Amino acid sequence: MFARLMSRQVKSTKKFIYYAGKSKGVATAWSRKLSSAPSKPAGLWGKYMDLLERKPLTTKVVTSGVLALGSDVICQKIDSSFINKGKEFDWVRTARFTSLGLFYMPPILHHWYGWLMRAFSGTGALVTVKRVALDQCCFAPIYLAGLFSCDMVLEGKAKQVEAKLRSDLFSTIMANFSVWVPVMFFAFRVVPANLQVQYSNLVGFFWNIYLSFKISKELPSHISE
Repeated sequence: MFARLMSRQVKSTKKFIYYAGKSKGVATAWSRKLSSAPSKPAGLWGKYMDLLERKPLTTKVVTSGVLALGSDVICQKIDSSFINKGKEFDWVRTARFTSLGLFYMPPILHHWYGWLMRAFSGTGALVTVKRVALDQCCFAPIYLAGLFSCDMVLEGKAKQVEAKLRSDLFSTIMANFSVWVPVMFFAFRVVPANLQVQYSNLVGFFWNIYLSFKISKELPSHISE
């Protein structure tokens, strides 16, 4: 299964190499336009950017926690309104997902993307493809498996971690590819480094709604027993 997954991703990467070369002019123009924005915006946004520069990890931790909280609340509202109508709101689940948003997601992502940008510097098409391929083929599956596992442990269901991974990890990885491959390609290729965190946070907020649903999804009875 994992070999088949990697084969699909390699094919997608080859397509990106082709289109990346053709999009060089467009990417350069977009990058120049974005980077021409004021380096130090005013107001609350300016203060946030200043904090992000002075205390990057702390700021990312707080931001990620707030986004995780909001994503799970919206996810549960959608679930109770359209999927499992009348389902009671679970604040323990929200606290659990927020904890992952505070203590699991930001430190790992901060150090991983910091290393990735240092190891593959520049904005060229080939460098961008290498970053995306390494990020999605090597890092993302391990990161998502860890996220699922931590949530199950926090829920007191450590014995069901393997069953949860078998049930939901593969579909989540495929969804991750479909969303984050183009998102990260655009980020690495076009978005200036000082705006990449905000760009990823915007997409990540909506991704976390889906992720909260998948993580909290109950195992089928024949698997969980």
